[in-house]
Amino acid sequence: MQKISGFVPLAGKVRSVAGRSSAAKAGLFLLMAYLFLWVPDLDLLLLDLLHHRSIVTHSVLPALLLILLGWRAGAAPIAGALVGIAVHLSCDLLSPMVGYGQIWLPEPYQIPLGPFSYLWLGTNALLAFIWARRLAVRSLPDPYGSLLVAATGTITAVTYGWVNEEAVSAVIVTMAIFLLSYVGPFLSSRRRVKKDRQAKWEDG
Repeated sequence: MQKISGFVPLAGKVRSVAGRSSAAKAGLFLLMAYLFLWVPDLDLLLLDLLHHRSIVTHSVLPALLLILLGWRAGAAPIAGALVGIAVHLSCDLLSPMVGYGQIWLPEPYQIPLGPFSYLWLGTNALLAFIWARRLAVRSLPDPYGSLLVAATGTITAVTYGWVNEEAVSAVIVTMAIFLLSYVGPFLSSRRRVKKDRQAKWEDG
């Protein structure tokens, strides 16, 4: 978990491409959200190396490849990619963690994580939503970045969870994880307000 958490400050430092309009950034965000919604299942094309539900593709790692490009990729498309991955992983939480439903290590091991698959999927989905919002806010003027993540996450959850997975529960789980990603910012905001009130009281 320490290695995964180390990417949080990295995600926060990614800067948007200069000269790109807000409309273009939003368009790239939406495009990448759609494309990366299907990226986790690319393991089906690499079964010689990766088991289905591979730990490599069913994680934030594919989106982090865009983060490594930094300036060239820009913050908006990375944020969109993270939203797509977050929705996919959230929906996968509904699968029984047996057989192909589990998260698997790649060759030469191909060992399943068993019940820990829930922890892996849930943690990566939560981190993806958190980082997506941070990057979107850096790329688009406030409050459009946050609103774009919220709207895209909701619409994608409904279309993928309900239409593709044919399960309302998939939509509910995805939205629950999305709302959970706001707990940290909410608590931080409350602490700041409390400190400001205390400072004013002491000054008075």
